[in-house]
Amino acid sequence: MNQSFLFQSNHANSPPAFRGMNMGMMMPSSPSQFYPGLKQGTNFTTSTTELLWERRRDAAKLALMSLVILLAISMHSTVWFYIKEFIEMYPSLTYAKELGIRVGYPILVFVIMWYVKIALTR
Repeated sequence: MNQSFLFQSNHANSPPAFRGMNMGMMMPSSPSQFYPGLKQGTNFTTSTTELLWERRRDAAKLALMSLVILLAISMHSTVWFYIKEFIEMYPSLTYAKELGIRVGYPILVFVIMWYVKIALTR
């Protein structure tokens, strides 16, 4: 008796990818049957740089986001330096006024972020 015949799947209830194949292997006819979002002919041995090159728009967004974060950190450092200088220059400020200045800065940043979010969603 032919051994390979026992492992052949020609049944009507088997998936189309496995009909007529050696069931010991269980290989699909294409990788896109297991990964629906995968395009036909995609090479699985792509390196990280090749993936980034294919997705250069995403890489550009990532680089731009990192520069925006760096800009925000540097602006925060600069503004906080001038707030401290202002408070030290006027020692006659009451505790309430000094607290208002120190708390007003983060609130102002939050309000600006809120307005930018609203402007970008319209």
